[in-house]
Amino acid sequence: MPLQVKTGEIDRDNNPVRDPETIATFEDRSAAEAFIQGKIAEFDHNGFVPDGHQAGWWGRNDRDRFEKFHFWIEGDGSKEAASPAVDVPEPIRDKQYRGLP
Repeated sequence: MPLQVKTGEIDRDNNPVRDPETIATFEDRSAAEAFIQGKIAEFDHNGFVPDGHQAGWWGRNDRDRFEKFHFWIEGDGSKEAASPAVDVPEPIRDKQYRGLP
């Protein structure tokens, strides 16, 4: 299963700005990570969270400094269809989450 790079935005009240979308597909994880790092470089870089419910790459939106964008990778990179990997982050849907400091 190919790796899909997905993105979503969260506003200052942690509501999704739009539905998450797939922006690229890759066969290997290093290419997907390089793509994400290139996209993050277009904005203020805020960092990478390696695991947990906040896992993925985060940055600030240049239109509104309180809006946050998030990139994550779905899929396991194998040629066989498989269930998503355990460490694949989901978009944050927790209403109590107030964002990264």
